[in-house]
Amino acid sequence: GQNGLGGLDNVEYYDIKLNEWKMVSPMPWKGVTVKCAAVGSIVYVLAGFQGVGRLGHILEYNTETDKWVANSKVRAFPVTSCLICVVDTCGANEETLET
Repeated sequence: GQNGLGGLDNVEYYDIKLNEWKMVSPMPWKGVTVKCAAVGSIVYVLAGFQGVGRLGHILEYNTETDKWVANSKVRAFPVTSCLICVVDTCGANEETLET
């Protein structure tokens, strides 16, 4: 997000059980229009904008340790929008149909 001074590094999450928003550790850099995807306990933060140009960073946030790590192994292609959707039931709720 951003305010009148530029990008923000604030990160919040919604606690469903307590019905309230909570703050976690701030991101290592301030950014606008970042893209996020969660896999297990890791939230991947991709790209973004810092006022000068699109970023190619990938950050990893561990929800169990409340720690941020910059992923130095790969770089994200600087994008303005992103949509990733993967649905994999891993065999759950599968039925054998008899004909």
